[in-house]
Amino acid sequence: MSELLIVETRCPLKEGGALSGLQLAAEAAATGQPVRVWLMAEALTLLQLKSRDVLDPCIENDAIEVFADSFGMAQRNIRTVDGVTAAPMDVFTTHLLSPGAKPVWH
Repeated sequence: MSELLIVETRCPLKEGGALSGLQLAAEAAATGQPVRVWLMAEALTLLQLKSRDVLDPCIENDAIEVFADSFGMAQRNIRTVDGVTAAPMDVFTTHLLSPGAKPVWH
């Protein structure tokens, strides 16, 4: 089965920001679609704000894996959050280029 790869780069505090990507992930997972969410750039603000009410639906769903750009986290001095895997960009590239990946970039 193909896997949805949602790449979030937008600030969650702005209208139409990262929250819409997380909602898309939850909706796709509800249909049985495996989903990977990558938080990068401004979307890392979710981790900085410790927005558990926003992240928990994705983290708690077995069909969704949540990753964060480890370099971006280090630049912003963001600590690891339970349920979110900090990973380097080469892991992201592997996910992006994997057979059957369907990327959605926000």
